[in-house]
Amino acid sequence: MLYGMNLILKAARVREGLTQQQLADLIGVPQSTVGRWEGGHTVPNLTHYRRLVRVLSSADAFELLDSLVNDGPPETAGPVTRTRRAS
Repeated sequence: MLYGMNLILKAARVREGLTQQQLADLIGVPQSTVGRWEGGHTVPNLTHYRRLVRVLSSADAFELLDSLVNDGPPETAGPVTRTRRAS
């Protein structure tokens, strides 16, 4: 999880005067997705980060981008690979 990204996102949304549903509609995700981001359960992928940056004010967008640069991109789930232990 990107440290504090959920708090930055929620504060930015509130400053813009948007509900979770309104933000979700603007960036094309379900409201529950915004709720999971703000709750710190998941993080936006890079496509959604870009959309958030376009919707939010420049100061809020800069803060979100700064969290991405300083903490690294969101982890992506790749295929699970299992290896067998040598006997």
